[in-house]
Amino acid sequence: MHYLRGKLAISSLLAQGDSPWSLALPAAVGLVVILLLAWFFLRRKKPQKPGPEPLPRVDVNQLGQHGPRSEPPVLECQGVPVRLAAVIVAAVGRQGPPPSQTILREVLEEIVPGLGAVLEQDRPQVVTWPAQLSPRGFAQAVFAHTPLPGEGGKGTIWCIAAGRCEHEGRHYAAALVLAAASPNSMTHFVLEQPHQWQSLLRVRQS
Repeated sequence: MHYLRGKLAISSLLAQGDSPWSLALPAAVGLVVILLLAWFFLRRKKPQKPGPEPLPRVDVNQLGQHGPRSEPPVLECQGVPVRLAAVIVAAVGRQGPPPSQTILREVLEEIVPGLGAVLEQDRPQVVTWPAQLSPRGFAQAVFAHTPLPGEGGKGTIWCIAAGRCEHEGRHYAAALVLAAASPNSMTHFVLEQPHQWQSLLRVRQS
């Protein structure tokens, strides 16, 4: 009799709409859904961070094929008169902006006295790059992104000088794309110290 009464009581609870079983089942289903959604979102791959922006390239074919002007100031590379066709400049280090247009002339004057006047006369293409970790790495990147015609410029009018420079305590890397009046053997130059620029370049004022 007790067994029958217990069985009837359980049946009565299951039959009622507000029984513990009828309340527990939706809660269990909801919990399973929440767990499945959490598992799905946790398995989703995190969005990849965008890579570094590609470095601007310089096309020497768009810089003109003429050499330097005859009137001073005249820039010379290893004693050969050249035109300043393009300037690529960046800060050195993990952060830091490149020199602004307003102080670029001063930066070039630090490289070689009189180079600021050449900048104003030749009106080169000026390209700024994001900060570079080292001047040597900057130079190699410039050479890769500014391909010279022929065998790396050998036997053409083109050459590139790249290296480190300083201005008011700040460290920069600069590259000068140069065009001579006639083909020559000059190609690529890497200046690891600021003072080395003046052994390669000079500005003739007369």
